[in-house]
Order: sequence, then C-alpha cells, then structure tokens
Amino acid sequence: MKTSVVKRKNVVRVSDGSIAGRIVDFEFCPVSYQIQSVCIKEKQGLFNELFGLFTHDRVLVADVSRLVQIGKDVIMIDLPPVEKR
Repeated sequence: MKTSVVKRKNVVRVSDGSIAGRIVDFEFCPVSYQIQSVCIKEKQGLFNELFGLFTHDRVLVADVSRLVQIGKDVIMIDLPPVEKR
C-alpha cells in the first residue's frame, strides 16, 4: 500500500471510537529501514480549522506496535481516550 493512500485515511482510537486525526509522517529505523512510529496530526475543531493561522498543530507520535488494523476506510490504533476539557 502506498503512503499517499495511508495518509488519506482517518485514524480512529479503539478505546473510544473517536477520530485521532490523520497520519502525516513516518519514522524509520536507520539500520533496518522499517517503520518504527507514525506521526498523527490531531483532528482540530472547526474554530482551529478556520483560524489555524493563530494555532499550532499538535502531532502525536505513536509506536507502530499500537496500530491495530489498516482497513479500507480507516486506520485503527490503540491510544488512550481523549480527556474531556
């Protein structure tokens, strides 16, 4: 599967079913050339999307072992649920 296809899919938390965001980058092992972790840009609210110029993107770095499944429509990942504010 191409990375461009993977980057178009939403990443969903298995713990609560919420959308974590989308994969924006990969980190590779310099020795084995295998993917070590994925960088996920967190999903932002409407306000942050409209006025993104004034906010910073938050990126989660998750170990590749946390990936549960790469499906046709979404990528499932084992991350803790989002804390309500």
